[in-house]
Amino acid sequence: MPEHHHGLARLLSLPPTNDQRLKEFTEQLSKSAGKPMSREERRKQMISWVYGQLPARMGVSLEEVEEYLKDTL
Repeated sequence: MPEHHHGLARLLSLPPTNDQRLKEFTEQLSKSAGKPMSREERRKQMISWVYGQLPARMGVSLEEVEEYLKDTL
């Protein structure tokens, strides 16, 4: 059985914790953590979640999911 080290390679390629971009990203997340989402933002998040749950082999596009859910959301 072949050995796969993809997970380890990704872990080793992570930026150091003192990376300025990581600090800025963490600050942005902290600022938006308590901010309520608009109705449109929630709708887009739900569509994105549904799309992400579909197997890639189905070949369904994000636009198709959005069209299918337009009357529901």
